[in-house]
Amino acid sequence: TPEPNSAFNQTEAEDFSEMSGIETEECSEGGLDVGFIENGDYIVYKNINFKNGAESFEARVASATSGGTIEIRLDSSTGPLVGTCTVEGTGGWQTWTTVTCDISGASGVHDLYLVFKGGESYLFNINWWKFKASDTPTSSPENSIDINKDGVINMADVIIIADKFNS
Repeated sequence: TPEPNSAFNQTEAEDFSEMSGIETEECSEGGLDVGFIENGDYIVYKNINFKNGAESFEARVASATSGGTIEIRLDSSTGPLVGTCTVEGTGGWQTWTTVTCDISGASGVHDLYLVFKGGESYLFNINWWKFKASDTPTSSPENSIDINKDGVINMADVIIIADKFNS
């Protein structure tokens, strides 16, 4: 079984595990983006680790139409809805902006479904996404080793600890 992927790292939209209805295309910001998104299409990212919880979702999007919404769901395209992000028209399919929305109820490891909703035509493109970790500690702060509170225990936390002892 592969290691879970952190929800808090920026993930390229085209790195999906499964999809329904979408296509990838060249992106003006480099690499590929997910485009040709229509109402009811979705993309799936398996084995995403939300650790102790996510508080917000951020996505890089572009739309030559009036846009639509991204439903953030867990474990299936009709699974628990943990957030909805609104995407408005940006003036072009490669005119990028970053949108953010609140998240509630995403913790632990899940398959992440981004379900796209909107009108009758193409809705928008998506280049990448990431979550922001909840600031709510699950243990007392003095016992936490996630010093920078990014939802990941890594060398960044060790460096902060070492700097405190070397000051």
